[in-house]
Amino acid sequence: MKVGAAISFSLCSSRLVIEIRDHLGEGISDKTLSDAEMKSYSQLDLPGVIGPESIAFDCNGKGPYVGVSDGRILKWQGPDQGWAEERKVCDGSTDPDKEPMCGRPLGLKFNPATCDLYIADAYYGLLVVGPEGGVPTQLAASAEGVPFRFTNGLDIDPKTRLVYFTDSSIYFQRRVYIWAIISSDRSGRLLKYDPNSKKVTVLFQGLSFPNGVALSKDNSFILVAESGTFKILKFTLVNAEIQAPVEVFAQLGRVPET
Repeated sequence: MKVGAAISFSLCSSRLVIEIRDHLGEGISDKTLSDAEMKSYSQLDLPGVIGPESIAFDCNGKGPYVGVSDGRILKWQGPDQGWAEERKVCDGSTDPDKEPMCGRPLGLKFNPATCDLYIADAYYGLLVVGPEGGVPTQLAASAEGVPFRFTNGLDIDPKTRLVYFTDSSIYFQRRVYIWAIISSDRSGRLLKYDPNSKKVTVLFQGLSFPNGVALSKDNSFILVAESGTFKILKFTLVNAEIQAPVEVFAQLGRVPET
């Protein structure tokens, strides 16, 4: 029996649900699983906040870590200690108008080689926290002279330490994200941060609400969820640069997220 784990979450939810599915055999889709073949859920209630966006485990397998509505990144420390991380000013906030002050961590990813946690914060740009935790350091807030307005998803190449991330719009912030969709905004960008040179490069622009980012295991391509078009786009990488043409990896029936 092969056991697979999936974690589900919602931007409007105050819960983190961990679902364990027992897959009998290979290549079985959700639609073919019976009640007897799946279903074991564990729910972690969040401390008065909503919106877990991304989930990450550190290089020691500890966590999960989640970014929530009041700008905190919380770490689950087990049923006895619960969620770790406490501040005073913004704790418990679910008010979008406070996000520019409190921050809104979206994409989270640990570099397995350094144990640094990289954060795509919608308002503060690309951030990093060292293995000991603490206050994040801002790595980048603009690219090619254009400030980030809606830093969103990210992924890391563990060999080169390059960070690939999205800026969903150069006009609309996260708290008014609906206007980016209504206006058919195509100002989104896919970017790359090099920790050695500390330089940000725009790899591709003109995207419709680029969201989550996933680098392939062999680092030969990167997938980006283009929420505005319901597509997953595939960008082929050669020496960490995009090679044309961009492919549609999947056309979905609903909005892709992280």
